Amino acid sequence: MKISTETMTNPAVARQGQLLTNELLADYTTWRVGGIARQLYKPSSIADLAIFLKQLPPDEPLLWLGLGSNSLIRDGDLLVQ
Repeated sequence: MKISTETMTNPAVARQGQLLTNELLADYTTWRVGGIARQLYKPSSIADLAIFLKQLPPDEPLLWLGLGSNSLIRDGDLLVQ
């Protein structure tokens, strides 16, 4: 499922993070490898992350990434279900 831009641009919700599309994951890993993420959310704070997560449908698949030092992501497609 793709996060709708209507949900993410709702002015009633004060989010400060960034919802990026087609983002190269290599830019976020120590090894500098990784394919394209269809969508990547970068919260500005824990409170911002909580607001973002409340907007998602309960069945939305998520993949959590930390700072990238322990992440090795293939350059091809990665399906998160």
